[in-house]
Parts: sequence; structure tokens; C-alpha cells
Amino acid sequence: MRAPAGPPSGAPGWWRRRWELTSPTVREGLVTGLLFGAIVFLWSAVSLGIELAYGDRLRAGTLPGASFGFLDGLWHLATGFLAALPARQRTLLWAAPALSLGLDVDHLFGSVLPTVIIRPAHDLFLLAILATVLFAARGRFGMLAAVAAVLVHLGVDGGSFPFFAPASLVAYPLAYPVQLALIVLAVVLFFLAVHPIAKLRDRPSFLRVVVSIAVLAGLLVLIPTGFAGFTSN
Repeated sequence: MRAPAGPPSGAPGWWRRRWELTSPTVREGLVTGLLFGAIVFLWSAVSLGIELAYGDRLRAGTLPGASFGFLDGLWHLATGFLAALPARQRTLLWAAPALSLGLDVDHLFGSVLPTVIIRPAHDLFLLAILATVLFAARGRFGMLAAVAAVLVHLGVDGGSFPFFAPASLVAYPLAYPVQLALIVLAVVLFFLAVHPIAKLRDRPSFLRVVVSIAVLAGLLVLIPTGFAGFTSN
């Protein structure tokens, strides 16, 4: 599938080629997922090194309970799937849940490995790095799917996040309206990863997007903190 995706007319040729809309294959999904997980892990390690260089205190890893780990993983798989469901694209339907869960690769730091802060990759620097690297490596699909996965993960995760780590170790909680805004943006970006923006004007597509957002918003009311089992410092 190829369709105009609307890059600026004056954009460089390489940028336009990267932004071109194509239908992702199974291989595309696997490569995107592996790159995503590698970047999350490497950024977490780099952040830890920077924090230790600044003299921050190291804490030993503490393994969470197995029941929590299962429920938390199931929560992110389910919410990632629901966010991608309106797009109705096979590769995205399994890649989106995997990417959403994949952000928790950074929980290795604080569970198996030592850390300074918990959830070291749940931050805005990592989001920018993912967008840049995956756009350069995998184009439109890789960038939008990765960014959407991070946003839906943050939107449903609960607790507080070190958004500016390692520059600042302050953790910021998210109010429900902010969580909802992240979910809305994630659902739309998942859709745009595999469809042109004009398709959102189609009534069936628009209704699927609205229903997905409404279901996720309702789940947040029923389970307001998700299954967040780590407490930010």
C-alpha cells in the first residue's frame, strides 16, 4: 500500500522518502521492536552513568512480585492493543502491544540491576531519541508507532515519572486529564502510522478511534493507577 502522507512540499528528498506511507510487514514490526527495546535499555544505562557521574546515590535492585509483573505486563499488552485496534492493520495489532510493554525494559534497572531512580526511560529525552532514531532507521511507521507506544504506556501506567532524567531526578505525577490527552494522541498516532490523515475523516475510522479512546478512558476510571508497582522517588 502506498498513499500520500502529506510531508511539507519543501522537505528534503530523504525526509519525504522516510515519511512515505507504506504497509508494515511482520519483518518491519520485528525490527522496529528490537530497535525500540535496545534504545530503551541503552538510554537507561547511559542515564545511570550520568547520574552516578553527578554523584547521585546508587540503590540495589529489588525484584517485584511475580503476580504484579504478570498483571502489569497484561495491562500494557491489553491497552496497547486497544489503542492500535482502530487502525485495523495486522502488523500494528501485535507490534503496538509489544512496543507498549517494551518500555518496561527499563525496569531491569531497579529490579535485576542497580539504579539511581526507577523507570529511568519513562522520560521525554527517551521519547525524542526514539522518534529520531526510528524515523531515520524505519521511517514513518517506526517513528509514529514508537512514540504512540510510549504515550499510551505513560497514559495508563500510573504513579510518577522522572520526565527530565538524568538532568533532574524529580518525578511528576499525571492527573487524569493529562493521562487522557496522552491516550488520545497515542490512538491517533497509531492510526496515522499506517493510514493517511485524510482517512480519519471517514466515519467508520473516526468512530473506531473515538470508541477506542472511550474504552481506555473508562478503564482508567475503573483502574486509576493501572498496575504501577514501583514508587517514584
